[in-house]
Amino acid sequence: MAHDMCMTSISLPMIGCGNLGFSPVQVMMAMLDACSLFRMKGSTLTRVNLVVNQQDQAIVEVCKIHMIRVLLQAVLQIVNVVLVKHF
Repeated sequence: MAHDMCMTSISLPMIGCGNLGFSPVQVMMAMLDACSLFRMKGSTLTRVNLVVNQQDQAIVEVCKIHMIRVLLQAVLQIVNVVLVKHF
């Protein structure tokens, strides 16, 4: 629907990691995978907000830490560090 309406941003609740007890990291990763697939199909979306209840600050912190790990892994996959011996 957001794509059909040419929207550039969307907010999605992280359903399941509160009272249902799913791992916040698993929920976030599933949502990121879905966003990636949607983006590869030529979506107009440029921003996706993952919404967490403000009372669940621990979930926000876990997601921030995991997001940093995901970004670092992505960078490390595309950047090669080459050691050159000085002559």
